[in-house]
Amino acid sequence: MKRMNRYVAAAVTAGAALTILPVNADKVPADNDYTLKYLLDAPAGKHGFVRISPKEKRLYFADGTKALFYGVCFKAYFNTWDRKVPTADMARLLDGLTVMGVNMIRNQITERKLYDFKTGKFRPVAIENFDRFFYEMKKRGIYMHLNMNIGNGSTEKWPKQGEAYRINKKYGLSRPNLLMNKCFIEPQTIFADKLLNHVNPYTKLAYKDEPGIISLQLGNEQHTYSRPGWRKWENMKGPYRKEVEEAWNVFLKNKYKTQAALKKSWGADLKTGENLDKSSVLLSNPRYSRWDDTKKPTTREHDAVLFGDYMQRRFHDIMRNAIRNVAGDKDHYIS
Repeated sequence: MKRMNRYVAAAVTAGAALTILPVNADKVPADNDYTLKYLLDAPAGKHGFVRISPKEKRLYFADGTKALFYGVCFKAYFNTWDRKVPTADMARLLDGLTVMGVNMIRNQITERKLYDFKTGKFRPVAIENFDRFFYEMKKRGIYMHLNMNIGNGSTEKWPKQGEAYRINKKYGLSRPNLLMNKCFIEPQTIFADKLLNHVNPYTKLAYKDEPGIISLQLGNEQHTYSRPGWRKWENMKGPYRKEVEEAWNVFLKNKYKTQAALKKSWGADLKTGENLDKSSVLLSNPRYSRWDDTKKPTTREHDAVLFGDYMQRRFHDIMRNAIRNVAGDKDHYIS
């Protein structure tokens, strides 16, 4: 039990930033129970899908009930592929959370542990754990914020994390490539389709039809340049760099139209041999000003930031299309 209490404490600590909790004093139970158990209204999904009120700019359920969520982040039972997690263990964790009034869990899926891209099938033990854990959540009134990819560089073809990391090192890849290279994006669209159309044998619903899921998240901390280690685009090599560099040149062509306009804007930062008309402008590292910067980014560096934003939006558009028009999920909000 002490071990389980540590799991609960870690989950609460990890989820602190996810709390969405406007507490109303008049809703505190009269029996001096000052926990947040009043937020639990089992089963999760009983009021329909989560919606946003255009007038109040706040969350409601489809039936008009106000939606309040107090959440934590947890990933272990969503990704356990090598053993069956006892239902009793799941129950101890979830019952501990309900005592504190937690009514939402943001999961983190390591898709390679849940789905085998070589066989095109879910890993049997992993998906059974996932389905059963969600069922245990739902019947207690705990909703799920479904984060579909924690972005650990393993979304392409390789089921073993080590193989993915070796490829990343060889070609100078990092988190941004998950959003910039089509060979990494395509498996994410496949996984989203497969997971959202998977029917949970316990709830009898496909996840795309599940009102116990409040929203979908495309990835965990996925961005094209927000961290220093993710701004080393010039380290990319091979076909991965070629693809991104081609998109970079198209982006610059759309912005500047001509070589002369690019030269005027970049000045000496346009290197010898780089020609927009020949699509030979080399990929550049992005850089943006922080509060403590004493040097402003060059126009070239700033253009790389704008390109990163463009690639981020392109990724979101591809994933939203996959969710809405391929998987057929019309109801969940996407972030």
